Amino acid sequence: MDQPVPPARELTILRVLWGRGEATVRDVYEALRDDLPIVQNTVQAFLRAMADKGLVTFRTEGRSFVYRATVEPET
Repeated sequence: MDQPVPPARELTILRVLWGRGEATVRDVYEALRDDLPIVQNTVQAFLRAMADKGLVTFRTEGRSFVYRATVEPET
């Protein structure tokens, strides 16, 4: 079963995770902040929502959540 294509902002975050393998909220924010008008709290909210949808998973490392994509990029 094909998954629907995520909205543009979620896809942008997924591209960061696909490129890095895994990343913290701060890592994703720092990767995006020069190109997008986005704040760290917004990135965190997107990642939480994406976890609820099953697009990403996370583990804790100290006080940080480390996120990883659960979907593969389309070819």
